[in-house]
Amino acid sequence: MVRSPKNLPAEIVVAGLALLAALAVQWALALLFHGANYYGVDGKMAQTLVLTTFKFAGYFDVTNLNPIQGAGSQLLPKNVWINPAFWPFAWLDKDTATDVSALIAFACFAGAVYVMMRCFDIASVPSALAMWACIVLFAPTVLVLRTPTNFMITPGDAVTYAPYMVALGLLARVRPGARLAFGLIAVGICVLVFYSICCDPLWTMIAAMSFAVPFAVVTFSRLDGRTIALRCAALGCCLLLIVVSGAASYLYTLSQYTARVQFAEALDRVRGPELVSTLSFSWSTKYIYLACAIGWLLGLALLRGRPRGLVVAAIATFVAWLAYSIIYLLLLNAPWVLPIPRYLEHGVFALYLAAAIAGYWSARGTFAAALARMAAPFVRRRDVTSPAPARRIHLAALALLLLCAVVTAKIGNYGLARARTIATATQDPWANEPEFIDFLADNGSVAIGRPFRGSVNLPSSDPITLNSLVTLWAHDVPSLNEYSQLVTP
Repeated sequence: MVRSPKNLPAEIVVAGLALLAALAVQWALALLFHGANYYGVDGKMAQTLVLTTFKFAGYFDVTNLNPIQGAGSQLLPKNVWINPAFWPFAWLDKDTATDVSALIAFACFAGAVYVMMRCFDIASVPSALAMWACIVLFAPTVLVLRTPTNFMITPGDAVTYAPYMVALGLLARVRPGARLAFGLIAVGICVLVFYSICCDPLWTMIAAMSFAVPFAVVTFSRLDGRTIALRCAALGCCLLLIVVSGAASYLYTLSQYTARVQFAEALDRVRGPELVSTLSFSWSTKYIYLACAIGWLLGLALLRGRPRGLVVAAIATFVAWLAYSIIYLLLLNAPWVLPIPRYLEHGVFALYLAAAIAGYWSARGTFAAALARMAAPFVRRRDVTSPAPARRIHLAALALLLLCAVVTAKIGNYGLARARTIATATQDPWANEPEFIDFLADNGSVAIGRPFRGSVNLPSSDPITLNSLVTLWAHDVPSLNEYSQLVTP
């Protein structure tokens, strides 16, 4: 259950210690596995996109696209000014910025998981454990466990996903008889969803699809007509604002002008298990799912109220994902323009972990109560009081230190054992081709005082060549102010 305001300072200290400890471990591991964040060619593309957008983007632009785009743009519509995970690229060198960016993204994502758990009336300790569990979605832990890799390639996308988890928790708090609370929750859900849209209009649609089933389950989790009506009203207000503001038509139009839709048949991927789940190539995912399934069953049997709703939402989401994956594999003769199942698996992976931890924690409480009843005849009756806040803080600090040591030692030992292999995989330096970049800058770029001239055709997909080209855009294109001088009469 949610703690009373009297225990709020102690909870803030415990939650703060848990988050700081997790960030410390994440930072230490990032230094040990240098180059794991923004990993590979896709990671380099994401970095270049951010660096380029900082030069072209206005502070209040919702979609930051290249202004010299012609019929289309190769840039993804990420709003770097509103996403704090991208800010390090504006001030720090690229190598340092990648790790700091991942650290900020991890803090936002883990904090959102904690808030969601507390909104579902999960105690602070399992909520902190769920916050800690998010580390399996970020590099370098992903390299060790082979869990979903999206946040290893672009950690900043975690900030786009985080609002949906908080919104899910807020929706679970809606109940009859609290008009002011309903208004605040409805406004909060709207703000969170619109913030996610502003962060990244494309990836927010994948996050929304991932959380569609959890939102539906939470809406109808309490079989009470008034509660269901109020929760539907809260979601309806958000959907109405999305439509009235024009965001709905904008999102639809944006999705239709992507290469995956425009050239669906040419770019359709070969269907296979590697696009469905990390189960196809990860040694650990099957054990994680098995552990989650046991935790879900425990929670389903032992939890009641809002905590049970979280577990039911996780189970229903997993079943829906299985059905989605089967349809994906069966429709072999039709181009697939929806997100691949592995993207949806990644989107709700933290929800799976959180629900499982809630289930295990309920079993811990039931097991302890059963032991107390069995030992009662042999123990002298006395008053039992809950531990003081200071004692809880000390116990929590000790547990966190032990957890930090175990996680760091395990992953660090893996890194030391495979240091040469990992260094080869993660060290992907930027291309150093000054002659090629000078050629592009002299013959294919724009400069003040001369018209646009030249074009470049690169049939090769060699990463070194492509990185040279995108490095040009990141460093040699005119800034937003310079470009305004080009187009101003």
